[in-house]
Amino acid sequence: MPAHASPPEPAAHPTHALLLVSDDEALSRALDRVARPRGYRVAPALGARCLELVHALQPDAVVLDLSVPDADPWVLLDRLKHDPRSRHVPVHLVGAGAQGHHALASGALGFLARPVADDALARALDDAASLVERSMRLLLVVEDDGGRREDIVAVVGGEGVEVTAVAGREALEAIARGRYDAMIVGLDQAGGGGLDLLEALSQRPELRRVPAVAYALDALPAEDEARLSRLERSQVLRPARTAERLLDESTLLLHRAQASLPPAQREALLRSLESAPSLEGREVLLVDDDLHDVFALTGLLERYGVKVTRAKSGREALDRLDERGDVDLVIMDATRPEQGGYEATRAIRARGDLARVPVVALTATGAERERCLAAGAVDCLVKPVEPDLLVSMLRVLLGS
Repeated sequence: MPAHASPPEPAAHPTHALLLVSDDEALSRALDRVARPRGYRVAPALGARCLELVHALQPDAVVLDLSVPDADPWVLLDRLKHDPRSRHVPVHLVGAGAQGHHALASGALGFLARPVADDALARALDDAASLVERSMRLLLVVEDDGGRREDIVAVVGGEGVEVTAVAGREALEAIARGRYDAMIVGLDQAGGGGLDLLEALSQRPELRRVPAVAYALDALPAEDEARLSRLERSQVLRPARTAERLLDESTLLLHRAQASLPPAQREALLRSLESAPSLEGREVLLVDDDLHDVFALTGLLERYGVKVTRAKSGREALDRLDERGDVDLVIMDATRPEQGGYEATRAIRARGDLARVPVVALTATGAERERCLAAGAVDCLVKPVEPDLLVSMLRVLLGS
């Protein structure tokens, strides 16, 4: 990586667009100081306009501050990475150092820990520019079975992707020898070779840098699932269990634009993006007495395999939570005073046995967000609920 002690001469004409989502004036000044000489035109925004501006400006990079006050930045990142119009855009997150692994595992290209030094900003912008300007993505496929290796390449390859396909025994040497944007590791190999490779990489920081898709068509034994879960806590590792998910995850890690894919891959990617398999079987308690709202939200949630339990009031919600111990999340209507939505949220937060259950408030306007947060809700949704926002919020809050 080149040193950044001496900034380049100011660019005569901006060649890249950068969206800064933050209200931090010091960060804005630092980014402007570093970005402009590198040919970036910086556009500032708050979270509420992030998606709108990404779609309108089509920036070459986004810097997203995890302290942005008017929206959940993790939900913003999830929406950017599940929208075919924006998922290829490199995103760097800014926050506390402990948040770095989660940022990269959620699809960010990079993470900047506060306080952010100019040279760290420079490296981030140079990395984003390099990615945008390169016409070719470099992908390593690791699979012992020759036939399955060819199948994987057929699913994820194509124009703009240079694929190197190797057997497991050749993988460490290939990673040490070349620089790859991402890799796919088959887990169905005899003897657990794929997991062995990932564990070997986890012990070598200079090799662990490559984000990976862990691909398994067959169900893994319980002990292998436990190994995979442990690895996900230390590496950028995204599991895939179908060919469509394999394409989805690999295009995400490679920052491939949906528009650049051939028609068959584009259609498969859209099908994958329209699903949320990690939400299947989750249970949500919906607290609302408006039949229109209940019908619309229940239909949306059940489309993703979410189980919906209903309550008409805050008091009934507490009774339902006492009856059932497996509710994953509560959606609480706060717009009708007689329901006691705010009071019920405070009561849930005051109960130690319910502390793990997040509450999302339904409100009439975004101006009620601060009141909802003060009552103990983790966030709020404004009626009529935007379906993509609800699904992203569930993905983030339920840890998928």
